[in-house]
Amino acid sequence: MTSSKRWMCDGVPKNGRTYPGRGEPHGPYENDSDSPYCGDCGLPRESSFPPSAETPSSTTSSPDLTKSVSKSNISKPKPSLPIRTTIIVTIAGILAIAGGTAVYTIVNRCQPGLEKIEGTCIDPFLQPYQEAVAQSDEVISTSDDYKNIEELETAKLTLDNSLEQLNEIPPEAVIYPEVAKKLEEYERERQEIINKIGVEKAAQEKLEEVETIAEVATEQTETAKTAKSTSQLTAAKQKWQEVQNKLQEIDKTRLVTNQIKQHQSDYDDQINLIEEEISRIEEIKRIEQEKERIRKTYKPPMVETPMTKKPMPRGNYPTKPKTTSHDPCAVKNKPPNCLF
Repeated sequence: MTSSKRWMCDGVPKNGRTYPGRGEPHGPYENDSDSPYCGDCGLPRESSFPPSAETPSSTTSSPDLTKSVSKSNISKPKPSLPIRTTIIVTIAGILAIAGGTAVYTIVNRCQPGLEKIEGTCIDPFLQPYQEAVAQSDEVISTSDDYKNIEELETAKLTLDNSLEQLNEIPPEAVIYPEVAKKLEEYERERQEIINKIGVEKAAQEKLEEVETIAEVATEQTETAKTAKSTSQLTAAKQKWQEVQNKLQEIDKTRLVTNQIKQHQSDYDDQINLIEEEISRIEEIKRIEQEKERIRKTYKPPMVETPMTKKPMPRGNYPTKPKTTSHDPCAVKNKPPNCLF
């Protein structure tokens, strides 16, 4: 290549020199033959040729520099280079341009698995990975503080979505080693939540069964109180004891533990009330029976009364002889002249 032809620049000096403030790898740029500097990066023309290929005119460092050369100093034209040398120089220039292009491509290329986004090499699967991890870690941190089964089911659904999102990341992704760890962790947490849901539902169903039996026991108790029947009250008490036994069989999970404690206290109160009612009824019966016994065995005390003459029984008893008086005043109807 001679100075009379257009020359190429890729921003990478080929003459082994450095040009501070100038030059930056770029694609091949063709400059006019009379242009001393690259129109893209500002490197001088001489930088685009290996030292062996520099021409006297390529050493010019400024377009404003004018050399005054006397006619006597003008040397005769040099003989043209041999064809072999020309070919070598040409090949070297081509290789230099290709090498500069390769350097530019390597410098600007991202590592395998990364993509250049807004000038930065980024894993394209990093954002979906971070989103899945953020929402999963949040529900896991609160999964032990649930207040109802609906919260557990929501946490499970969130983990389902996160696992589906993470499974869409291919194994060749740069972030995949971390993805594999999270997949294992979140699947384990998901299974634990499923187990909690099952245990809580089973405990809730058993508690509802106990509450149904308690309603029956309540009806029996009211009927027995109305009838004032100790036998019916005893049957109601046995029903409450059955309720208590059923209550003790329920797993004390997070959601039903407090309800079990409250029911246990209520059922104890019902049994105590029944026992008190039985004792009251039995005491009343005892008192009535005692009264009846006293009534049946009662004998009135002997009461002293004034003595009276009892009529003599009829019979042959001796009588005093009747006397006959001739005194007119001795008769019942006395005459007026009788003083006494």
